[in-house]
Amino acid sequence: MKIPSPKPQPDYKVRRYLGIPVSRGAFLFSLSIQVLIVSCLLFVQVQSAESQQALLAPIPPGTTAVTAQPLTIFITARGQDGAPADLSNADIGIKADGKPANVIEVHRVVGIPMTYCLLIDTSSSQKGGRLRLEQDEATQLVTQVVKAGRDRGTLVSFNESAYVDAEGSNPREFVSAIEKEQAMGGTAMFQAIFGCASRMLKDAPDNNLRVMFILSDGEDNLSRVNRDAAVTTVLKAGMRVYAIGQYGESRLGLKTLTLFAEATGGRTYFPSKQKDIGKAITDIADELSSILAVTFTVPGEMHDGRLHQLEAKCSKNGVSVTAPELYYAPQP
Repeated sequence: MKIPSPKPQPDYKVRRYLGIPVSRGAFLFSLSIQVLIVSCLLFVQVQSAESQQALLAPIPPGTTAVTAQPLTIFITARGQDGAPADLSNADIGIKADGKPANVIEVHRVVGIPMTYCLLIDTSSSQKGGRLRLEQDEATQLVTQVVKAGRDRGTLVSFNESAYVDAEGSNPREFVSAIEKEQAMGGTAMFQAIFGCASRMLKDAPDNNLRVMFILSDGEDNLSRVNRDAAVTTVLKAGMRVYAIGQYGESRLGLKTLTLFAEATGGRTYFPSKQKDIGKAITDIADELSSILAVTFTVPGEMHDGRLHQLEAKCSKNGVSVTAPELYYAPQP
């Protein structure tokens, strides 16, 4: 994949992490190799940029059955007052492709480190007040949701390509980089999402909560990676997507952001005023404090390296749950 040379930002200093350059543009030099490899693996699965039907195709007759393996998904459970709710195995019903799954365990996820990617749209469509709004959203995310010293993240801005602008567990470095962002060029959002998820899949600790924050209008006009490949890789990486869009944007962009959030069990927000940003940030913080891990088994033939439809329902009165609409079943 050919990566265009980035236009450096004013006052941007080249930093190195574990001997690997992570300046703007150098990130995708190394990332492009990963993208090419993973793209080849996904080629058989991804047939269309606008449909997930191929990914959800039924198993061909004669497929050899394999032993059912436990799978774990993350859901949120909140009472009518918005407070986190505790659930037991009997309170949750899971269906995979419409078939009942066996719920083995439900437990609250408390205090574990979060590994996250924060993606900011810096294409020319975000010039002026729109970029300022994204900068305010990003600053509040890293200062109010992220726990300094515990959570580790990567700040990625994207236009025609994607660039690492900050990395680590110090929110102050993120805030400084966020303030320097500038809007220019086209939009390759799917490519940025795919690249961040691929990196997460490779490097993130297994026991961490994995989250992707997307600040964008949801448009994409330059990606060499299609939407389905991006969705699949995010689900493979076990990430929850929280997207903050912009009120009044195109229906296609809003639909795209909502697709990523709902597929992964996250949420989408479209603040229309400055004061609405605070409400969105507060709700995200509440969501991440309401996480439950649900472990279940499905028939062995579903462990096929494909995406499957998922439905989670709660029988406990006054409690609502948010769960992924899709899950990835790795091959044994």
